[in-house]
Amino acid sequence: MTEPSVIGSRARIRFSAERSPTDRNTVIAVVIIIVLGLLLVAVTCVPSYAPGVVPWEFGYPPSEQARLDELRGTLAPDLGLILGYVLSLGGLALLGRLLAFTAPYRTVSTVAGVGIVAAGLFDIAENLALATDWTLGNLAASAVFATAKFALLIPASVIALWSLVGLVKAIVARRWVRRHGAQAWAPTPRTDRWADEPRWDRAYLTPTSDTGDTTAICLSGGGVRSASVALGAMQSLTGREVGGLEPDYVVSVSGGGYTAGAFLQAMRRNAPRTGSWPKDMQARYDADDVQQVGLADLFGEGSEEYDHIRRRASYIADSPAEMIAALVIIAKNMLLSLTILFTPAVIAGVLAGIVYATIPMAAIVPVPDENTADAPTDPDQASLFANSAATLWVLGVLGAICFTLLVAAGYTEARSVSDRGERWRERLSGVAVCFAVAVAIIAVMTVGAPGLMRLADSVLSSSPAGIAWSASAVALLNYVALLAAILWRNRGLVGKLVAGIRGKPDAPRKGVPRGAVQLLLVLATLAVVIATWFATFGGVGAWTFDTFVAHPVDQGAQTRDMLSGEDVSAGGADHSGVWWVLSIAVILAITLSLYDVTSSSLQPFYRRRLARAFAVRRVRSADGEGMTAEAYPSSESTELADFDSPDATPHFVFAAAATISGQEKPAAGLNAVPFSFGTDWVGGPDVGWASTRILKQLAPPRIRRDLTVQAAVAVSGAAFASAMGRMGSGYQKLFAISGARLGTWLPNPAFLAASTHQQNNWSWPHGLPRYRGAGYLYREVLGLNSARGRLLQISDGGHYENLGLVEALRRRCTTIVCIDASGDTPPNLSTLADAIRLARAELGVTFSFPEQGGGDDHTAEHLAPGTGTAFDPDDDFAALNARITSQCVVTATFAYPPKDGVSRTGRLILAKAVLWQNCPDWLMTYANTHSIFPHDSTSDQWFDEGQFAAYTQLGRLIGAEALRVVGSAGAPPVSTLRRR
Repeated sequence: MTEPSVIGSRARIRFSAERSPTDRNTVIAVVIIIVLGLLLVAVTCVPSYAPGVVPWEFGYPPSEQARLDELRGTLAPDLGLILGYVLSLGGLALLGRLLAFTAPYRTVSTVAGVGIVAAGLFDIAENLALATDWTLGNLAASAVFATAKFALLIPASVIALWSLVGLVKAIVARRWVRRHGAQAWAPTPRTDRWADEPRWDRAYLTPTSDTGDTTAICLSGGGVRSASVALGAMQSLTGREVGGLEPDYVVSVSGGGYTAGAFLQAMRRNAPRTGSWPKDMQARYDADDVQQVGLADLFGEGSEEYDHIRRRASYIADSPAEMIAALVIIAKNMLLSLTILFTPAVIAGVLAGIVYATIPMAAIVPVPDENTADAPTDPDQASLFANSAATLWVLGVLGAICFTLLVAAGYTEARSVSDRGERWRERLSGVAVCFAVAVAIIAVMTVGAPGLMRLADSVLSSSPAGIAWSASAVALLNYVALLAAILWRNRGLVGKLVAGIRGKPDAPRKGVPRGAVQLLLVLATLAVVIATWFATFGGVGAWTFDTFVAHPVDQGAQTRDMLSGEDVSAGGADHSGVWWVLSIAVILAITLSLYDVTSSSLQPFYRRRLARAFAVRRVRSADGEGMTAEAYPSSESTELADFDSPDATPHFVFAAAATISGQEKPAAGLNAVPFSFGTDWVGGPDVGWASTRILKQLAPPRIRRDLTVQAAVAVSGAAFASAMGRMGSGYQKLFAISGARLGTWLPNPAFLAASTHQQNNWSWPHGLPRYRGAGYLYREVLGLNSARGRLLQISDGGHYENLGLVEALRRRCTTIVCIDASGDTPPNLSTLADAIRLARAELGVTFSFPEQGGGDDHTAEHLAPGTGTAFDPDDDFAALNARITSQCVVTATFAYPPKDGVSRTGRLILAKAVLWQNCPDWLMTYANTHSIFPHDSTSDQWFDEGQFAAYTQLGRLIGAEALRVVGSAGAPPVSTLRRR
């Protein structure tokens, strides 16, 4: 591919796998070691095993001398088994380290490898203790070494075996390289400079580099409220009959993107030349009709496409049936997410129960049997007795070594300031950390996990019914808490609905401390979810342990005895229920791990509902007479690349935000970096840019579904997400757990740019994941959003900046018209203040506003409620005097940072959605009967006809005033007197 497809960020993101690339020969050598170890295990596993060998290791020898001699005969071949599993499992851990793409997994693989080697050493010491009958008082020394061996070997083996998944991914990546080549992404460095200061210069990195005077219209966020205002404003700003603007850019955020997306899709830039239209669509057009349509020709009052949106302003659900369907989807997604989260608990619980039933290493018996004797008469019942003495020995000795090493490190630091002394201090501290990790792992394996099972058994009585009830309770609690959090965000709408039911006007919105109640609610819910996860693990583990050891009963034999009238026999252990549970859980885990987390969220539902209302185009009517508006069919793709017309203006920019944590995280409290969608490129200056055309060719189908115009609109408006940038609050994790999230995971351009140089690196996962599996859900729950992954979590643009002003400045526009329907109350203009602060910090742009009281009407003071011309006290509108404003537009000049000592300036015109004194009578009447206007809650996405009409009319008024201020030719002045 010759065309550039990736523009790398100037702030180079260094991936962990780049620092230590792994070649093919290294992988082959490690695989050979693993195979040799497996062969050695296969040869020695049979002669090194005899019935009762595990209890014997823990100090429970058989009473018969013949059996004891048989067990002693396993010690010699066991040395070969030790070498075999150290080579095979250690090799797998080494393979995991070599193929690790991230530093955390490399660390985990390293810890697993060290644990396997340590377990082998403990195993050798155990054999020596068994051969010499070494005792520590009344305790067999072999029990101490066996406890340490199994406590380290079991978790390390699980991690090592997981390396096989990494090997499969590496092989898949090799196939991708052979098919597409590592140069498929063709990164293109940008050398143009925009500011003398490096930090500011990096922030101007965009795919386009306009040097002339350009104009941008910015449409702010604010849900369907801002979409309605933006629609009316665009009619005034771009209408042909008023000599409107011809902007170079339309920058939209969140709800403003609803309107921007409607214009883009109605302009028919995805003409049939792309092959993306339905087969019968071409027949609906004459030759001239297929041509692209300009902004001025769309969504005028009375047009078919405008009426289409007007009829669907309540786009989420405009009937009880659709509301029920939405609630069902929320419940379905919540159950899917909880199943993904809790299935590992069930699998881990079953496996843990089997382990503790087979290996008597628990210091706390998971399920005690009151009928057992003080000492086991049968070694097979050893798991019913606490292994507390051996555990204390292991933890005490290893803890003492750790403490001694830390003391030695401290002594070295106190005695020497030389480089040699510092190196010794670091070595001693590192070894101490290794022992501390070993102590923690052994404590969890011998005390923590069995203790949790014991606690769960006392609460749930090892009953599957009790576990099912607890799971049902947490699901119901999550559902109720989710709805409560959504309603709390939308408490203004709820109050209005309640007032409507009571037949009274809605009460004025009152200030409520932000996040107080819902934060406590969600924290309580999260605590219950975490507790239930561990309770599920403990309950399933206790039930499994009870089935295998404590009370083994052959349920089938008992049933047959009861039916035949014979005495019910104790029978042998019936483990079929355990194996059924494990099998179902494993099948669920495998199936759900392949389920795309975006597909199991509210995002597809949200995208489809938005498209149903705002994705419309004008086509010839079925009878061939005239034109009509028709919604895009759900089967039609609206991929961004299909709408890319390089020479067409305006360029549409859908502003979103990428959540970043870790070393590359942004300033505290911001928590997100800019990420925008265009028809040609997607990305941002902090992570780089990727071409939509190349992504269309190389991205998997599930990711391509989120690289469409309709998806860009939905993601830019993904207000409910598990990570919400500067808008983050306590309830965001509830959206992750419940599945009621609107964000998505999209390709990381920084990863794509770095892939070009990693052709022979086996640890590099070339290509993009075909599905965003369960791992991405866990990342959302745990807040792991590294800039060094293949995908980035993308959400609402308002989580970074809600006005779109920063994105327009990033493209160095010189005239910027902002339509601000963000919902903040003047004269504070907090949305504008946030944008100015970010523009100064990240772009070096400075703003100058007219002095208040200096005779300029376009200042913030004139936007304050109560500054408008007051109505007479006996006027019907007198109650509005405290709300009306004397102006709706604020102007300012701005200056870009100097480049080579020369600065560039521009002009800002901010049109604010306020109750302006020039509003017509009918709009004043609406405001008089709706005290919240024009600040309806952003969460109110159920606009009725009156709300839509009021906000679009307000948009027309402030858009016309903004156009007058810009000074466009032919723009009629807005009447200065619209009173009775």
